[in-house]
Amino acid sequence: MESIPSPGPARVPQGPCRRYSPGHHVHWIQARKCCEEPGELHELLLSAADVRDDGWVTLYEVDGRLGHRFRAWYHRPDQLRTKLRAHQGLVRWQPRWKLLWLSVPGSAANTLMYLAPDGPSRC
Repeated sequence: MESIPSPGPARVPQGPCRRYSPGHHVHWIQARKCCEEPGELHELLLSAADVRDDGWVTLYEVDGRLGHRFRAWYHRPDQLRTKLRAHQGLVRWQPRWKLLWLSVPGSAANTLMYLAPDGPSRC
């Protein structure tokens, strides 16, 4: 049986990205569906320090139902860090849609970030 080489570290994109695959942008249909059919929501402890330069994010679950700690990837670690610095309180993880919910201080609005638990994909 032929072995498949594992890919090297993912490059973080420098230019604009238009992808809607996991780890990239949230499509408007996905955003609508996550409210219509939410599934479970898990509360996480997450800060900008948990986001590595290669896009990998370490997520720490508050109640431990998902195993306390797990990883996911996001294509723009700088953007995620900026959002997390502005965020206040716990972060919510919606595994069904692979979405991270960040509340916006002083508003009822949320920011949705589409994470990739299975690892990086190209922009």
